[in-house]
Amino acid sequence: MMEPYRPLRLIFFIYDFIRLVVMTSLLVAFIPPGGSGEGGIFPHVFYAVPNGLFPLMSFFLWIRLEAYKPYIALYMAGKILAVIAVFAWLAFLLPTIKGDLIGIPRGIFTIIGTALLLSAGDALTVLGGAVLKKRILVVETLPREKELPEDAPEEG
Repeated sequence: MMEPYRPLRLIFFIYDFIRLVVMTSLLVAFIPPGGSGEGGIFPHVFYAVPNGLFPLMSFFLWIRLEAYKPYIALYMAGKILAVIAVFAWLAFLLPTIKGDLIGIPRGIFTIIGTALLLSAGDALTVLGGAVLKKRILVVETLPREKELPEDAPEEG
């Protein structure tokens, strides 16, 4: 069976890997060297670690789609939750920075811009996942041709 959209699945993996690197880099870049507060960097790692599952899921989908295709819906649900989380975070953040845009460090704008860019990428992967899932359903519902051995004479 031809594997549907193998290049698209490779793009998912590359994007998710870059996404994880960017998120982790932002955490490292904007946290003071001594950490933040009593927990240090440890509480912030909890945000990056679950996002490590996205490159793993997309890697497995790229390598063995037949075995992991039931997880496409989980992959898409995680991406949708990530987009919702970013917009919820922005909804709580914007009222606090609205009054004093001049006094805000540039780093916060870098974080907001990167979060919005990654959310756009996540939304595109959700759309790509929907296309992939639809293609898989179409392929599975097509009637299969009878497989004849190469030595067998053809009828007719």
